[in-house]
Amino acid sequence: WGCKTPNLTPHIHNLIKIYPNMKLVYIVRKPSDVIKSYLNTNIQEYNNVLSSITMWIFRFYYMKKLKYTSKTILFSNLISDIDNEKKSLFEYCNIKKVIFTEFENPDLVYEHMSNVKKKIGTVSFHKDLKIDLKWLDNIYYKEINNEKD
Repeated sequence: WGCKTPNLTPHIHNLIKIYPNMKLVYIVRKPSDVIKSYLNTNIQEYNNVLSSITMWIFRFYYMKKLKYTSKTILFSNLISDIDNEKKSLFEYCNIKKVIFTEFENPDLVYEHMSNVKKKIGTVSFHKDLKIDLKWLDNIYYKEINNEKD
């Protein structure tokens, strides 16, 4: 079972207590892409750039604290080398065979969840921001590179 929502981030410690053997995979995207995606959802909590930036920073640093219990995958690596990333992910999760099951997800009625069943791709269709977020992307790249050292 998997869940893609970042809304569970503040509850990860509780989930680890309930499911101590769970495998946590954290897929990290470039912040400017995430913020554009947040703004595209029409969810009130994300309806401005400042709240979207704050949400990204909170979730990013919260998940960094969980590094010892999780595997981090860079979204850019996932889309550029999906076969290798899948192999690494399956090994981490000790998955020998994958069976895909379709089910009706009641959350799919929300516009921001409409991409859940779409194939992973490299093209994003988001609102054009009138603000430069390169500074936040630079912080992200610095943090990610520090993890590798």
